Amino acid sequence: MLRSKGIDEAKVTALIPTISSKGVGIYSQQGFGRLKDEVVKEAYIAFKWKDCRPIDDQLALDDDDPIYLVSQSMRHASTQTTGRSYCRTRADQAFARVNEAYNALLKPEPAISTEND
Repeated sequence: MLRSKGIDEAKVTALIPTISSKGVGIYSQQGFGRLKDEVVKEAYIAFKWKDCRPIDDQLALDDDDPIYLVSQSMRHASTQTTGRSYCRTRADQAFARVNEAYNALLKPEPAISTEND
């Protein structure tokens, strides 16, 4: 939809931007509520915005945002709650991070092999 309106997607920071005669913007809380009501009415699927929290937070973690920041943004008391209940580091990303740290400190060979021996 953004491309069809001639809008550069890279310049849009909102996950779901509002598009009006004034340009591209971010929904107000009330506007987002109206959008949700419209989606529920059209799709016949009831949901709560809180249902999207695990998805949003997994995407943040996949984009290399540190889990402690994701945890703070969710207002969790600890990163254990975040990791256990909402989002987890994927194995390939975890191996890559360990290997980067290992290579920077010790040896040029990988610390952990992602292949089964």
